[in-house]
Amino acid sequence: MNINTVLSMASAIDTIMNLEYDDFGRITANVRSGSDSVDMHYAYDKLQGWVTELSTSGGFKQRLYREDNPGHELYNGSISAMTWRVTDDPFERRYEYEYDDLNRLTEGAYSQSLINQAEPTINDSLIFPGPHPGFMNPLSLIPSIDSLGISINARGRYTERISYDKNCNITSIERYGMNNQRHYGLIDSLVITRNGNQLKAIEDYAQKHLTYTGASDFYDGDSSSSEYLYNANGSLVSDFNREIDWTYYDNLGNTREICFCDHSSTEYIYASDGTKLRTIHLPASSSALTDSIDYIGNLILKNGQPSMYLFDGGFASFNANGAVEGWHYYIQDYMGNNRMVVNSGGAVEQITHYYPYGGVIGDISTNESVQKYKFEGKELDRTFGLDNYDIHARQYFAMMPSWDRIDKEAEAYYPISPYAFCGGDPVNKGDYDGKFILQAIGAIVGAGTEYVGQVAGNIIDKGVSKEAFTNVDVLDITIAAAEGALTCGGSAVRRTTTKLAVKVGSSALRNTFDIDTKEGFKVNSGEKIVIGMTLDCATDLKTDSKPVSVGEIKSRQVARHEARQRGVKSSEGQHAAWDAQKKKNGDIQNIGETLTDGKNSLVGSGLNGAAKKVYEDPTVIMTEEQKKHYNASH
Repeated sequence: MNINTVLSMASAIDTIMNLEYDDFGRITANVRSGSDSVDMHYAYDKLQGWVTELSTSGGFKQRLYREDNPGHELYNGSISAMTWRVTDDPFERRYEYEYDDLNRLTEGAYSQSLINQAEPTINDSLIFPGPHPGFMNPLSLIPSIDSLGISINARGRYTERISYDKNCNITSIERYGMNNQRHYGLIDSLVITRNGNQLKAIEDYAQKHLTYTGASDFYDGDSSSSEYLYNANGSLVSDFNREIDWTYYDNLGNTREICFCDHSSTEYIYASDGTKLRTIHLPASSSALTDSIDYIGNLILKNGQPSMYLFDGGFASFNANGAVEGWHYYIQDYMGNNRMVVNSGGAVEQITHYYPYGGVIGDISTNESVQKYKFEGKELDRTFGLDNYDIHARQYFAMMPSWDRIDKEAEAYYPISPYAFCGGDPVNKGDYDGKFILQAIGAIVGAGTEYVGQVAGNIIDKGVSKEAFTNVDVLDITIAAAEGALTCGGSAVRRTTTKLAVKVGSSALRNTFDIDTKEGFKVNSGEKIVIGMTLDCATDLKTDSKPVSVGEIKSRQVARHEARQRGVKSSEGQHAAWDAQKKKNGDIQNIGETLTDGKNSLVGSGLNGAAKKVYEDPTVIMTEEQKKHYNASH
């Protein structure tokens, strides 16, 4: 099946998107007009249906690893490593990800290797000297040089490390990169103090602020004990590190004006529904030109002249006469970050590399000014040192990963700080409007882990049969699905994104278990979630449904957690069978969730031993007929 999208602007007509699908309804290619190098291709995991690879014939390639990363396998659906390369880059670059027990990102460890060659030997780590002793520098300050004069000994060169408190507030950051002397080392060493969830002061123990073109780091511009001020609504009004003197908001909570200490300012105009209509940059000097940007739907005007027309996957540019000048396509990664901008002729116009939390790696990125839409496809405003991504409802500062305002949906995921970006996991989660954390993995793993664990228990107990897949404790599955989503943002449950997320997981389960299904997870726009009290949220089986409120799900979570803490089983039948079987053979282990602070806990869901066996060998839970089909296709 193909879906073709054509954009017509005056005399310019172009096919901006031609989507090709496989038999499972997954996008396999996005063919666009012009050079073949702008076409995107996608590959998927055969069992789970997750994206594993994105590529173009023009040289871009990104590979995602989960349970297939030797020595660092993750079986809970989280990405354990990512490799990527861009056009004409001699290196394949890699981030290896580490998470804590709450599945929050604690390290993105960088390395690179020459394409099609073995990675060079790495020098021993060095202690990084300076006022904050004890930090380890995981790279050599005198790197090896290849025949082209390019440093290839680069392990740790762009590593980012993060620590958190129990509310997902970041307490410290170590960030490596290129300094002003063009050496590589620690560029940010941040120690953060807070007043509750709000920032109070940040001290940077690394060297001075980076000043070369395109550089990104945290600027420690103040040394007082209170460097951040908030208003009564919890919105940031002063940030003395970035020399933001005062921020004004309108009655709907939209930013109206940001005033800087040097008397420059940025003004915003919004429609009543929160749509941004205009941005005006007013420099401090009266002789400098005022810069304005108008947003008329997808049409962007700069200083009153047409500048670009945005469409899904790129933009059209205009010449000085207002005529379409050319078509430009975004080469995006799995999270929708714009990695490259390529014109219809295949020429690369911009390259952007990112730290895990969205900061731009300036020394290897190119042509920053070509266009501003970058991380998550959002506009990055660096004027006057602001360095914020405008993510609709809020603004996000990636070099100190934090929102400027409280999430309007914060009550839906109460265990997490309302200022925390993506619940501490920017690798597997995205927030594309500043209100809803989208997490396909949360609900899938919540329901899927519970379901697979129960099915595995049934198979161990009674062998493979259809009853093994249907004789389960559905209440636990529905709660587990809600937990998975609520942990990373309960607002996702109240939106159709969770419906899609659960269906992705459902497809994987159906492909594996060959269960006939009818109707899926249903969501309305109010406070109620309609959850089928059988396998609706995990396998889309049609049964009677009844409404369950978010509050009721939360109360069930609390009761279930407290019961388990007391050693009391939350349901008699299935859980009793689980415990008995677990004692016999130990095949089902680590069932449940990682708990902290009682009912205000975050839930870290991990696949148990039985689910791990399913990942390693799906045939263990298949009938003989299913095994034949599976083996024939593999």
